[in-house]
Amino acid sequence: IEQNKNLVAAMSPAYDFVNNFDLTELQIYQLLEGGQRRGIDSNKNIDFRHATCKWLADNWDFVARLVPQSHPRTFTEDPLLAAPITITALVISALALAVTSATAFLISGVPRCQSTTSTRILAFRKTAQIEFVRMLLLGQFFIPLGALLLACAPSEGRCIASVWLINVGYTLVLVPTLVRVSALIKVLQAGKKFRRVAVDKKKLVKTSVGISCIAAVFCAIWTGLDPMKPQEQLILTDETNDLGETIVGVSYYCKSESDAWLWIVFLCQGLLLASGSALAFQLRSAPKIVNDSNKLSFMLYSSFMFLVFRVALLVFSRSLLDDSVTKISLQMIESIFWSIDSIVNIFIYFFKVFLKDENSKEQARPGKFGYNNGQATPLLQQEEEETL
Repeated sequence: IEQNKNLVAAMSPAYDFVNNFDLTELQIYQLLEGGQRRGIDSNKNIDFRHATCKWLADNWDFVARLVPQSHPRTFTEDPLLAAPITITALVISALALAVTSATAFLISGVPRCQSTTSTRILAFRKTAQIEFVRMLLLGQFFIPLGALLLACAPSEGRCIASVWLINVGYTLVLVPTLVRVSALIKVLQAGKKFRRVAVDKKKLVKTSVGISCIAAVFCAIWTGLDPMKPQEQLILTDETNDLGETIVGVSYYCKSESDAWLWIVFLCQGLLLASGSALAFQLRSAPKIVNDSNKLSFMLYSSFMFLVFRVALLVFSRSLLDDSVTKISLQMIESIFWSIDSIVNIFIYFFKVFLKDENSKEQARPGKFGYNNGQATPLLQQEEEETL
């Protein structure tokens, strides 16, 4: 409390006033004498009350000095939506949602026209497996949606919904991709030994959904035991209003009682990123047509950097002693991190799909892992149906 004056803003001034109220023997004698001199009430109750009130009026300067500094006070809620950092967080979250929605439309609903871009998208749908791409895009939509809720005025519903959307969305982004890459590595390793491996695509999808459901179960336990709720933060300012009252700023932010839930989330996300890095390393020698190691590595590196930023943000917020930065401002920064992370991942994973290479005029030759004029070769089509 001595190091954080904002904690004083939540305390009643009564203790400090009573603790500092010390009368000398002369002052006590004056009070008693005044009550006895009045002599109107036989029980002396009213006389002593009158004498006490008169003494306070006569010695008001002495009493006023005992009132703790910054009192009286008035509490004013900070204008959250007018803050520049809030506007920035809302705009970036909306941009991330728009980018994800546009990408999903182009990938799943591209017009059947004869163009280089549409041909490239159709080829991407074959090699990347559209079911896994849809889950990835769904997760990329959930994350900025949760970030958007973090940037809005906190309420219990928004706080809980942001936890569900962000954590389930993050799992949907990474898990399906890792499951698909793991199955592809299995097929490639079997191919080196001239063995044929049948991989059930439906089983892979069910595995991805099942692991994502574990994240949902964790969020349900979190919500049931220690849900995110709006927490009040009082900021004691040096400003006063027209009445001379010290202004105390009031803001709200989302927080659970225990930080253990956040550390569990960070640990699980770190494990997913570490597993993805190991799979990307094993995939580096795969044929180019199915080799996602480069963009997978960039995605994982980008996500890891933003994970480090979020961990640093949590440590910084808990280490502040004077609350020089409001907790809601740090929550806005976290929202910005989530939105930018989503935009960067979309850019890394899908940029080359829409990028038109004017200099490249070579056509892929038919082969086991190739395309002929944008169409999958019969052998690749057969393997896709039997494997991924």
